[in-house]
Amino acid sequence: NTYHFTLNSLRKLRLLLLHEKGTQDSFYIAKALSATKDSPFQVELQDVSQGDALDLTKFSGLVVNNVSRIPTKLASSIVEFVRGGGGLVVALGNRSRSNNLNEMLAAVLPASLGKPSTGADGKTHHIGEIQKQHPVFDGFRPVHHSYLMTTPFSGMVQAKPQPAAVVLANLEDGTPLLIEQTFGKGRSLLFTSSLNMDWNDLPLKSVFLPLLHQLVKYSTHYDEELSAFTVGEVVPLSTLNPM
Repeated sequence: NTYHFTLNSLRKLRLLLLHEKGTQDSFYIAKALSATKDSPFQVELQDVSQGDALDLTKFSGLVVNNVSRIPTKLASSIVEFVRGGGGLVVALGNRSRSNNLNEMLAAVLPASLGKPSTGADGKTHHIGEIQKQHPVFDGFRPVHHSYLMTTPFSGMVQAKPQPAAVVLANLEDGTPLLIEQTFGKGRSLLFTSSLNMDWNDLPLKSVFLPLLHQLVKYSTHYDEELSAFTVGEVVPLSTLNPM
């Protein structure tokens, strides 16, 4: 046995989850990000309409989930946050308003948003292609890939990726589902469907938790910390919780 001791870091990545108060849209996201006491995330929920006075500098990552309107002052803070090195994940849904998001987050949104397609005719779409070698997906087991590919999507928002953006997943009809782009020192990820039960059933699948964790980790440049060490290895003090 070459493992002589283990080290459990108490440090957690601070995340802010912006949503609309009074809805259940963020129930699955919040549960997945703080599923166990060993979760690497510390999640704070905030009503987007009350976000003008927020100090984003104390957070490493920001998740904007299915909001209808982002106030101008908060939008400016988000742009500054991302360009300064913060991670941003934007998930859409039935409350999202493309015009507001395009206007408020144009400087850090990987795509220009168009009209929603909500499958009113009962038609659904499946994922046609994913970038399996990308850090968001490369840790998934084959069964997770299959769960992703077989998930029906009844709703999504049309999106035109920015020239410097990278599409990580497409639906069968070519609609971009997951898009990323670097802005300044930070990263921004856009999921054009929902992360609740409105437009798909991803929250009920085993792939949901690892997918959400990977989205947040990638957006925040999160590095996994080693917890097991062998004799002779140097343990970086940065792995210890600061006093």
